[in-house]
Amino acid sequence: EAARFQAWAKSAPWSSSWANTEYNGVNSFRFIDAQGRSRFVRWSMQPQAPFQPLAETTRQQAEADYLQRELQARLAQGPLRWDLVVTEAAPGDPVDDPSQRWPASRPRHVAGTLVLDRSQAQATGACRDVNYDPTVVPDGIALSNDPILAARAAAYAGSFNRRERETARAATPPASEDREAMP
Repeated sequence: EAARFQAWAKSAPWSSSWANTEYNGVNSFRFIDAQGRSRFVRWSMQPQAPFQPLAETTRQQAEADYLQRELQARLAQGPLRWDLVVTEAAPGDPVDDPSQRWPASRPRHVAGTLVLDRSQAQATGACRDVNYDPTVVPDGIALSNDPILAARAAAYAGSFNRRERETARAATPPASEDREAMP
């Protein structure tokens, strides 16, 4: 599975903006309606802005914050939008293996639209102290038996804890500075 992804990643064009990038969830979730019927779905965020590849020369010359600055420039012109699209699994589709594609013919539904009208710096933004956990789902959504979901939850929790320690260390002087300050 990794070899297929690596081959794709080497050949796929780079996006010129976060605003025209498609974001795909690879895990399946079970959607449950008010009558208790359920179906497995995968989600994606489809940009309303058309995809434009990043020119190779631009990519080579771009500074590390190129995409952040490009996003800010777009937001200065107005909100950005992505459609939340859910794709339904058919009987026999691999719902517990995120490395397996579903056929493109599966039914797709626009479930909503994300509207982004501003952004904040990562270091000071409201999401800095939030741990993303794909196993925390609202009523009406249940997890599949995909073991990757639990692995992602554990990995993200570990990452969150490391970030919190780094933030705490930055707020307090290192131990060597404390000793120097002592009389």
